[in-house]
Amino acid sequence: AYAAPIGDKVGWTNPATGHYGSLTTTREGYNNAGQYCREFHQTVTTRSQTELAYGTACKQADGTWKIVANS
Repeated sequence: AYAAPIGDKVGWTNPATGHYGSLTTTREGYNNAGQYCREFHQTVTTRSQTELAYGTACKQADGTWKIVANS
């Protein structure tokens, strides 16, 4: 999902739980440590409610992404 172009919405679903949602990257850049990071917002829908969350994920040295801030 984090590899999608800025502004593109990527949907996801978890068949095991029935939860689903979407993630949209909103901004990109480098943090003070020189890591490439992206800000995002996402929706998560469970059986009873939909939540909106915001966060920042940074690319790690091994190529994986780690969420460093989430609200």
